[in-house]
Amino acid sequence: MSKFFIVEGRNTPKINFDPESGTFEVSGKSYPENAERFFRGPLLWLNKYLDEGKPKDIELVFKFEFISSASVICVLQLLRQFDKLRENGFGVKVQWHVQDDDEDIKVTGEDLESLSGKLVFNYIIE
Repeated sequence: MSKFFIVEGRNTPKINFDPESGTFEVSGKSYPENAERFFRGPLLWLNKYLDEGKPKDIELVFKFEFISSASVICVLQLLRQFDKLRENGFGVKVQWHVQDDDEDIKVTGEDLESLSGKLVFNYIIE
């Protein structure tokens, strides 16, 4: 399956899902005008990957500078898809990057971890 890539915009994150390398990254600022529409493509791609992908280890990397509440809901949907991959034999390792002084991003990660099924987050303090 080919990779899924969206270039980072002024208010949208970079999304780079690379099944060949096993690295799936979402990074930057995430406050699109319509978060549901923005994240529709990545969610559809993940649905297809769930059907067609062969189990392997995945590193899921989040590096948010800012994330809106609407984006948090969409990221939770992404995480639930990754939890389904985990249930289907994929090894899913979640890396949640946090700037040393950004308590909001850390708490958001903790909240998402508690809601995302059985995914375990590794918090990287930078």
